[in-house]
Amino acid sequence: MSALQADRPRFDVILRISEVALAAAAVAAALTVISVVVGVHGLGLIDGSSPLSVLADNDMMSIEAELAFPVELTGDLTTRDTVDGSRDIASGRSPAELTGPVVAQVALLTPSGLERAAWTVSRVVAPLVAGLAALVLLGLVRSLHDGDPFNRRNERRLWVLAAVAAVGGTVAGLGPQLIDGWMVGRSAASDLVETQLSLTSTLVALAASTVLAVLAGVWHLGVDLSDEARATI
Repeated sequence: MSALQADRPRFDVILRISEVALAAAAVAAALTVISVVVGVHGLGLIDGSSPLSVLADNDMMSIEAELAFPVELTGDLTTRDTVDGSRDIASGRSPAELTGPVVAQVALLTPSGLERAAWTVSRVVAPLVAGLAALVLLGLVRSLHDGDPFNRRNERRLWVLAAVAAVGGTVAGLGPQLIDGWMVGRSAASDLVETQLSLTSTLVALAASTVLAVLAGVWHLGVDLSDEARATI
């Protein structure tokens, strides 16, 4: 028995576990989308009194933002230091200082229909992208059972994943932040808080897309070589 044949049962178990995990991720993403769409901020089909409220997003519509005015923080952590400043006498731990920025939750009490729609759309993009990626990966993992992963279908799956990561990841990363800033700007708290725009998640998505695109290119070469090998037999 070759080493490959000996490892095959273990490999099949890993594939089965991966399939279950990806299928569960797709289901979780679908349930998340449903919870947002049918919740009080979406279509309002399910409220807290419904037996199906476990599927609904009934939390208060709130947005995290930094306070735009100075706040005096109580509880000074830079208390009685030792002579060399390495430990805090009161706690025996490393000295620390409590500073800003101070983050607050802006609760939108009476959002308009347009704001509710924008909120709903911005909150379903990320789970939709995650669910789509999980389904594509599930198809890729299932194809490994055949023992010949280098085929055109898997190459297309990789290109789809690269596109989902680039477009979907960018929209999922920037969309909610832009919507939040727009909604806060329309509220009475617009002069009291400031929303921040972070590009971290977008850059991660673009990096992942680049890696997937390179992998798809390598897969394309592998498919060509496989086709050439079959043609010479």
